Amino acid sequence: MTKSPTIVTVSFGANGAIADCPAFICPEGAEYELVEAIENHRVAGSNSGTVSLDIVHCDSGEAIAAGVTALATVFNLKATADTPLTRSTASGLSTTRSARVLQPGDRHDLDFQGTLTDLAGVCVTLVYVLRRQGVRR
Repeated sequence: MTKSPTIVTVSFGANGAIADCPAFICPEGAEYELVEAIENHRVAGSNSGTVSLDIVHCDSGEAIAAGVTALATVFNLKATADTPLTRSTASGLSTTRSARVLQPGDRHDLDFQGTLTDLAGVCVTLVYVLRRQGVRR
């Protein structure tokens, strides 16, 4: 029997509302693996430097800056607007399994990098498969 994926979507409107944040926290007794990440933005970033998004694996209590990337290549937020970018286990996610798999209390965070000038309408969808189901009390 195939299990349905768990899909998490995080959206941001205007530039001032875009900030690093947790996207998914693994519940007690479970184990989830990130199998796909999709990013889309309505207005591309325009800063002369890097404008990107990373998805990082953090242990409980760990700061986003200390997390380990779950992507092989970060999302370029200066890419063409309204053109979804996909990273999957076939191409674009980290080959390091521990960066993609969450244990209870671990989380995947969205880590925006660079000056987010003009960037707006960001939507990130994360697709997980349940690898181990725990017993909830």
